[in-house]
Amino acid sequence: MNFIKKLGMLRLSHSEQRLTAYLMEQLGHNREVILYGSTPRVGVISFNLKGLPHALVGAVLCFEAGIGVRTGCFCAQGYVRQLLGEKENPGHLEYYQKKQLHKLPGMVRISLAAYNTKEEADILLQKLEQISKNKKAYSDRYHWSEQLGTYIPKNLAVGSLADHIFQQVSP
Repeated sequence: MNFIKKLGMLRLSHSEQRLTAYLMEQLGHNREVILYGSTPRVGVISFNLKGLPHALVGAVLCFEAGIGVRTGCFCAQGYVRQLLGEKENPGHLEYYQKKQLHKLPGMVRISLAAYNTKEEADILLQKLEQISKNKKAYSDRYHWSEQLGTYIPKNLAVGSLADHIFQQVSP
């Protein structure tokens, strides 16, 4: 709190606004990016890449660029469906039951903070450009893991990844 107080909330807010505006402008140049929501906005940007599941885009960003994003409906299913132009579908309950969350409508969400930099934003933009230009390659390199509830690289064994995750969070 002392660090935040020293920097000042106004300064932090301006920094976040500049970075958000920069990212929004740059994302708008990629024809494969679909942006959601209105402006002005806080440092949260929701988007999809045309032709790719939101969960796959999130996994690629995580595994290949170390970028943490959230995918899905963000506990706002009704609003997300509205933004996507989708109606409520009782059949979606089956996807939950079968642990096929990747088949549900959703988006990718990046949340910016005071510590994020333009250089980090540029890494995100570069990776999204790579994914946009190589959709089939990325689709072929990943598969949905029902055990983990996410896309993972095909060359990564589910057991080893699950073991690694649980070792990191176990006391």
